[in-house]
Amino acid sequence: MGKWLGESTPYMLGHFGIQESDWSNDGSTNYWGLGHPKHHANEDDGQVGVVLNCLYNRDPMCHGTVNFTRSGLPISVKKQIAEHFWGSGDAVDEIGDYKPTNEAKMRRLRWIICRKELHDMLGLCSWMAPWVVSPNKSENYIGDDDMEGKVYRALTGRNTTAKQLDDAGFRAFTLHRAYTMREMNEVNMRKNHDFYPGWIFKDAKDRPAFTKGTIRMDKDDIEKSFDIFFKLINWDPATGAPTEQAYKDINLEFVIPVMQKEGLIPGK
Repeated sequence: MGKWLGESTPYMLGHFGIQESDWSNDGSTNYWGLGHPKHHANEDDGQVGVVLNCLYNRDPMCHGTVNFTRSGLPISVKKQIAEHFWGSGDAVDEIGDYKPTNEAKMRRLRWIICRKELHDMLGLCSWMAPWVVSPNKSENYIGDDDMEGKVYRALTGRNTTAKQLDDAGFRAFTLHRAYTMREMNEVNMRKNHDFYPGWIFKDAKDRPAFTKGTIRMDKDDIEKSFDIFFKLINWDPATGAPTEQAYKDINLEFVIPVMQKEGLIPGK
């Protein structure tokens, strides 16, 4: 049994004669595309949660999604907060009342990923962070987007801004993508890595996607979400691989020769 568990979920299922597709299409299994359990996916944050879970090799252990969407605030207030931090109230929907994807949602996803990586590097607990929501009505419930920065500056004495810390988080995310591509010897990550399970497109009452009361997703809309996200971060939309320019933009030039040598730069 220990050997089977070590081989990951799809292989373990095979030992028991269970097809991975059966597991993937059954929402009660909480199964995600690479064999890890879903964690705050479409049931908490629609397209943002889906794309987030697809980009990692395992449960991303990220609460930047749910700490905002399940803060308990009315959707009108959450939209005001979204406007303040991400430029548009369209960056968030009420849970179970999802609207079609848009760029604002993917901008928020980029921020979520930056903070997830930052929390891992700083040793901060993502169960509570980040703190874009405040309990104070006097502040219109708008939190402090620089809380991590204040902690970092207090402990290190370095005058590092919130943006610089987010940039460090995004570099870590990009480097992780490059490392995964090397481990897989695969440039087309969108096709061969960023899997989502079939159950996200099902509803027990067969309610269509974007109907109030369902967390069902629409496949074309999810694919569009990936298109928007990869274009937003300057990765190749067709393959989901960082471009040469993407590495240069975030001071990861040292990665380029290795990726070029191994044929892992898209279009090269």
